[in-house]
Amino acid sequence: MIYNSQNLPLSKKKIIKKTISSVAILPMFFLLIIFPIISLLSASRGSKIEYGGLFQVFLFFFIPFLLLLITSVIYQYLYYKYYYYNFEQDSAEIRKGVVANSTGHVRYSKIQNIFVDQDFFDRFFGLYDVHYETAGESSSFYSHVDGIEKENADKLTLFLNSRVANKDLQSQMTNEEKKNENSTNTESNDGRILNRDNVPIEKRIILLGVLYKTLIFSLILLVVEAEIIDLIKISESIQTFMFFSIVPIVLIGSYFYETIWYKNFYFKFDSQGGIIKEKVLSSRNTSVYFNRVQNIDIFQSIDERVLRLYRLRLETAAEGTALIPIEIKGLNKKNAEILKNFLLEKSMRYQLI
Repeated sequence: MIYNSQNLPLSKKKIIKKTISSVAILPMFFLLIIFPIISLLSASRGSKIEYGGLFQVFLFFFIPFLLLLITSVIYQYLYYKYYYYNFEQDSAEIRKGVVANSTGHVRYSKIQNIFVDQDFFDRFFGLYDVHYETAGESSSFYSHVDGIEKENADKLTLFLNSRVANKDLQSQMTNEEKKNENSTNTESNDGRILNRDNVPIEKRIILLGVLYKTLIFSLILLVVEAEIIDLIKISESIQTFMFFSIVPIVLIGSYFYETIWYKNFYFKFDSQGGIIKEKVLSSRNTSVYFNRVQNIDIFQSIDERVLRLYRLRLETAAEGTALIPIEIKGLNKKNAEILKNFLLEKSMRYQLI
């Protein structure tokens, strides 16, 4: 089966999703930057913003927002219309662009990683992005299909996994080598399956995430709150309540976030490869190919050392792994070593010749 933009189409919900995500930044920009600046300028001149002034500020925001919304709808429709992809038996082609049109080609034998992810808006609309990374620095623009339904995302992921596996076999073995490989596998193949059940991650990792998020978000919100208090006349008792309620609220929110991540995080490695899944507000499923792994590291940050936790990281030649690493965190020392030794043995065994 060969897939393309006709028999495996993008969802039209992508137009709505991309429009919302592109214009959503303007209200935030207005509320957090433009309006406070106007208010501060008005306060510095010893005057308050009257009703007429507020209406002018509203028009100053609404007109650009409306123009941006109309432009974005038109652009996203054209982007959707001209988005083309074709996955053949040996290679894939993706063509995209509105004003400028760009085309990317990739051979399946060059693919380093395959992962499926969703951002917050994708989860809301039930959309998925399928990425396949190569070692090229510019591959991220061409090598993904974004905005397809789950059924189509599953079909494309299975197809890509099968083509990558098939290309690996073709590049590694002649018919005679396949016979030798089969006889070797019966004698020495490690048939273990390592996953979250038999190599658990420690629940202490929740505490680490809570401390990080509470510290960062509390500082940000305290600064924003201080600016709001300067602009709005409220009683000291309300100011005190607002000030001391921020940290507990962030603490509770961080705890729920990290608990959901802990429950949903999953990994599995067998004799053929592996998969790593995580999901909270967004989701990401990453396929791991042993013959693409270049480095396997175990390390600790300062806070992880305090909690006696270890992090295992897999690196491939793909540029994306430097930005969003493939890793398993929250391991104790014993389980980190078990995973490392297993993955080292598999990556050496299946390394491309």
